[in-house]
Amino acid sequence: RRAMGKKKRAELEKQKQRFIDGAVRNGISKEVAASIFLKIEPFAEYGFNKSHAAAYAIIAYQTAYLKTYFPHEFFSASMTMDISNQNKLSEFYEEIKRLNINIVRPDINKCFADFRSDDNNFYYALGGIKSVGYLAVSNIIKERIQNGKFTSINDFINRVNPKDINKLQLEGLVKAGAFDNLNANRQALFNSIPNFILKSKNIFDNKVANQIDLFGSDEIKDDDIVNFIDDWKFEERLSKEFEAVGFFISDHPLNQFKEIFDDYKIIDFNKFNTNEEYKESNIAATLLKIQERKTAKGNSYAIIKLTDLTSVFELFIFSDILELNRNILVEGNSLIITLSKNIT
Repeated sequence: RRAMGKKKRAELEKQKQRFIDGAVRNGISKEVAASIFLKIEPFAEYGFNKSHAAAYAIIAYQTAYLKTYFPHEFFSASMTMDISNQNKLSEFYEEIKRLNINIVRPDINKCFADFRSDDNNFYYALGGIKSVGYLAVSNIIKERIQNGKFTSINDFINRVNPKDINKLQLEGLVKAGAFDNLNANRQALFNSIPNFILKSKNIFDNKVANQIDLFGSDEIKDDDIVNFIDDWKFEERLSKEFEAVGFFISDHPLNQFKEIFDDYKIIDFNKFNTNEEYKESNIAATLLKIQERKTAKGNSYAIIKLTDLTSVFELFIFSDILELNRNILVEGNSLIITLSKNIT
């Protein structure tokens, strides 16, 4: 059973003689035992219980129905179920874009801890941001619902429990752009996080001690706690966003290079892949993920996941190309790739 379950053909072969000998000891002829084992052997390749297959078919039908007729509810539930799996969330996100559903990117004043939607919008979950705890952000959303939207960074710090805004959580929210509507300078906010934490702790301690802040916490402006500094450049801003969300949600890195697309005769991957007229073309894409593996002979190869301005796709890279380009195959890097097509 273990050999079949793990698809271990060699292990199954070892068990064959034991099976036949055991059957003979129990009064079954050797020929009958061997024929029975012949029926068992294919399961070492692939075997599936019929009732199990039927159950999967029903689930597949139900899932397809829900996605077709209730797409907002389907994606809200599915993505919330996989809220900690950024690879799955990325796949769902691309499908939502393909269906032209309007996505509200992470926003401290609009989004919720989980994925939600209404008739017009799909709200990205703040709990789906890396390092942002679901319970902590739920408490923040509860405060917003009870006492209104946050009007400034200072207002946010005054109202939120310091237990719900540690350094990693604030970094994740800032990098994902959750505070953009309060202050669009992400690097200024990021560098000011120690100030936010200290101020939040002081306010909380004063409340516990029942003391009045003589300097009037409510009247302090954001300029007093936010360090002035130029924002991250376009590419670095998106790189930080990629770290927090797992994909690009506010913009695409390739948008900064669109002016040179005509010079290099760049087309999108879907056009190249579906049109037989294109035998060789240049594709501009940003590397999302690289999975390096080895063949049975020990040679390295890789499966790379890329995104252009229209889709997400995967390519298989053989060892020679992998070794020649290893230094540029870094997640987040934008590349120009020449693809050739052989049609037989």
